[in-house]
Amino acid sequence: MNACRPWPALATETLRASGALLLLALALAGWTAPAVACSCARLPPLELVRSAPAIFEARILEARIIDTAALAIEVIAEPTDVWKGTVPGRAVLRSNGEALGCGVFGRRLPPVGQTILAAAWSIGGDGVFSLSSCTFHGSGAALEALLGPESERRRLDAAVDAAPGSLAPIVYRARFRERWDPDGAATAYAALAREHPELPAAHLGLGRALLYATRAAEAVPALERAVALTPSDPEPAGLLAQARFRLGDSAALDGLRNFQGIRLRRLDLTGRDLRHANFTDAAIDEFRSGHADLRAASFRHAYFGAASADLRAADLRRADLVGLEARQINLNAARLDQSRLDGAALDHAQFVGASLRNIHAQSATLEHGNFRRADLSGARLLGTSLRYASFVDANLRGTDLRGADMRATDLRGADLRGADLRGANLAGVNLAAAFHDCRTRLPRGVDPVAQDMIVPPEACTPR
Repeated sequence: MNACRPWPALATETLRASGALLLLALALAGWTAPAVACSCARLPPLELVRSAPAIFEARILEARIIDTAALAIEVIAEPTDVWKGTVPGRAVLRSNGEALGCGVFGRRLPPVGQTILAAAWSIGGDGVFSLSSCTFHGSGAALEALLGPESERRRLDAAVDAAPGSLAPIVYRARFRERWDPDGAATAYAALAREHPELPAAHLGLGRALLYATRAAEAVPALERAVALTPSDPEPAGLLAQARFRLGDSAALDGLRNFQGIRLRRLDLTGRDLRHANFTDAAIDEFRSGHADLRAASFRHAYFGAASADLRAADLRRADLVGLEARQINLNAARLDQSRLDGAALDHAQFVGASLRNIHAQSATLEHGNFRRADLSGARLLGTSLRYASFVDANLRGTDLRGADMRATDLRGADLRGADLRGANLAGVNLAAAFHDCRTRLPRGVDPVAQDMIVPPEACTPR
């Protein structure tokens, strides 16, 4: 067996591995998954590394198509370096197809002899690795996600050694360890709780780590102790409610507003009053909160499963959606005025009839989005990717679209009066019957007359 190196179960020989890994990550980022029935939502690099049961380099020995209709591919590979998990000396990898997990090989067989960086989505009872199509966002992100934690661990180890007897660096080190090795973090916290039974951070950390390790029943006593020690702190109470909910207590989440870091397969909060609720770093496979009051709620770096997030008609005004990842999220008729979506990845999202006035979505990915009849007046969408999106009859008055990627976007009938599109890529865009005026700033070379745009009859004062 090729066993993983000691915690944090990631690369330690950074100088030797970084060059090769960078090339592997470049190859990985170039692969695309076909449109098959399984989920192909992208995960942030840290979440992918944390959630994958195994990550390893391997050299392909054999490759064959096992399901022509689904383009399912099976690969026999020899691991050359194991970064996380335990991998046999001859690994069977499968990709694509509804029952086989989504994969990274795309529509072609990978060549024999090629070295790949494999991130497993799951490991079956037969030992077969189903590959994840949740590829890293570029080679640099892959390299940082795989190698960064090791340098941070060394820094924390040095802090512990530099202050013998001090509890703070020990707690910080255990907290850092939670996402990468929750069982190991739980062991560290348990030892700390035995030595310092009145230390709230030890019991809170133990309960949190056990939740990450899907050991909810064991987490309950630790979290109950944390609540008893700090009754005014909302975090242990929120985590305790999560643990009880996982154990079958459906009423445990009633009235809860702190969902930070929650990991659930399904959560239905339809119609709830969740103003200022905290969903930071949450990962929910199926999330429903239609018609809910989510004003000023935080979804920072949260992840919702593909085609399963339903927030139609929800009130998300002034919400923090920075870094949110959700494929095919339903936000039809939702109110998102003054919300922040910087860096969010919401491809194939539905915003029909939604109100997005004065939102800030710099460098977000909103490709294939449906914004028909949506109100985006005053929105700041600098550098946002809007390829193949539909803005038919949408209100884009005064919207800042400088540097946006709007290739093949449908803007028929959209109101672009006062909008700034300088530097935007409008290749293949449809501007027929779109409204513009003397304040509209189009990229160089775009002729509004040739594009069949319309100038309204009312007077216009140039900027």
